[in-house]
Amino acid sequence: PVVVGKERTRTPTGRFYVTDVEERSRGSAYGPWILALNAYSQDLDQFAGGVPVIALHGTNRPDLLGSAASNGCVRMPDDVIQLLRDRVPLGTPVDIRP
Repeated sequence: PVVVGKERTRTPTGRFYVTDVEERSRGSAYGPWILALNAYSQDLDQFAGGVPVIALHGTNRPDLLGSAASNGCVRMPDDVIQLLRDRVPLGTPVDIRP
């Protein structure tokens, strides 16, 4: 299970690809890695002062897995995002389905 966007900040669906990888500290709200996609929020004009890019990332709230509670990103267990970071190169296609 993962966390997807809540009703007012939905996770966009479609075929996207990995554009960037950013390391974070373990235990952060984003987990140890962020894999940014070429997807953008359909509901937010900005996020944290910048463009509302959708990403795959870890979470410090594993209790929310299986729910719709994010601002549009796809959150997953830290061990899963670590596995993706180790195996998924830039440009890898990512299908997000309803």
